Formats: sequence, C-alpha cells, structure tokens
Amino acid sequence: TASHAIYVELSPQVVIAGIGSLCAGDGIQTLSGSPAGGTFTGSGVTGIQFDPTAVSPGSHIITYNYTSPAGCSGSASMSVNVFAEPTALAQVLPDSLCQSDLSISLTMSGDTLSLLNGVPSSALDPSVLNPGNHIIETVVSTNGCADTVSQNIWISADPSITLTPPSSICINSGPQ
Repeated sequence: TASHAIYVELSPQVVIAGIGSLCAGDGIQTLSGSPAGGTFTGSGVTGIQFDPTAVSPGSHIITYNYTSPAGCSGSASMSVNVFAEPTALAQVLPDSLCQSDLSISLTMSGDTLSLLNGVPSSALDPSVLNPGNHIIETVVSTNGCADTVSQNIWISADPSITLTPPSSICINSGPQ
C-alpha cells in the first residue's frame, strides 16, 4: 500500500479596508487589503490608489483580489460613494456701503450658510460694522462636501457735516 499526504489549503480570508464616502474633489485615497500582496480593481483604481476625481459621482465597487502561494484565491469588495461637489454662488451685493445704509439680508437656509468676517450671519448691517474691508463668505454643504465663495465689501464711514450758524443776523444786511 502506498500513502500520500494531501495538503488542503483553505481559501484565504481576504479583507479590504473601507474608505467611506468621498467628495468628487477629494484627493487620492490609499487602499489597504489583507493579506498583503493582492491587487485592487475598479473604476478610478490605479495600483493601490483610488482617485475620486477620475470617476463620476455615484457608487463605485472596488475589489481586492488575493492569490496565495499555493494558488488559492479569494476576494473582498467594498462600495465607495462619491458625491458631487456643490457650487457656492456669490450673493448679489454692492462693492461698498456707507454705515448709514440699510441692512441687507444674507442667505441662511437649507444647505447654505453666510459668514460675515468668519461669523455666521443672516444680515449685513453696515451700521454695526467698523469702516474698512469686510469679508462675506457663502458656504454650501451637502453630503459632507462643501464649497465656499468669498466677497469683499467696503464699509465707509458716514461723512461728518457740521453747520455753524452765524452768531447774529441783521435784517436787510444781505446774504450772510
């Protein structure tokens, strides 16, 4: 009788590390899989990197394939959601105002936030601002992705006018 030893290797336990949801403008993400030595495939994948700028917004499947030295293989996949970048639009505002000008409403609704000198604000009230340059930022944020547009506005001090009446006026003395 002859006997032979037969070695049966189990399929490798393949794991891919998730990278979560991304914005279309996010930078290149380094992928990680286990056991080491496998290959990644999928849209936007080059080597061990995923580039969200190389794919359209939506859900994308990335797969990690691994083959053991004995020839047994396994794979793991993950879904990566890539969200479109929102676009912030500049608000229609004058380039300059006087301190006595009326207050102007700023956009503060839904996914849009206005910042006046870095502070959330629903109005631009020149009467409470010091003369000089002020920054209005409009921030739009959806699905964790944001865009900001900045505008400068100059606030001028109101002119100071002083009228000094004459100390006395004589009748029939002509213009004073």
